[in-house]
Amino acid sequence: MNLLLLAIAGALGTVCRYEISKLLSWQQFPVATLIVNVLGSFILGFLFAKYATHQQNIFTILGVGFCGGFTTFSTFSLDLFKMIQNQQYVDMFLYLALSVILGIAGIMAGVYLSKIV
Repeated sequence: MNLLLLAIAGALGTVCRYEISKLLSWQQFPVATLIVNVLGSFILGFLFAKYATHQQNIFTILGVGFCGGFTTFSTFSLDLFKMIQNQQYVDMFLYLALSVILGIAGIMAGVYLSKIV
């Protein structure tokens, strides 16, 4: 395993997450985090189904490296905490439900796509 490639992939994922956050920073609802988590789940599902068994180095570099830098579960948790602090309970439950449901849907879509390409 080439640790330099893993680090580069992680850095690229981080930069992509940052750029998406900048594009959507005007939103009050944490749309950027939601989009990144769903897209990251989709990419990870695709990579898992396509490469985890037979090409583990590709899966590790892109799945662990890129997706690890790209997805924002800790930010997701902080967003929920802030909503609780601000007593935005409806938004908090909506965000939580959408993130989990769409994240799982992203994994499923990625797995499905990997079987047809």
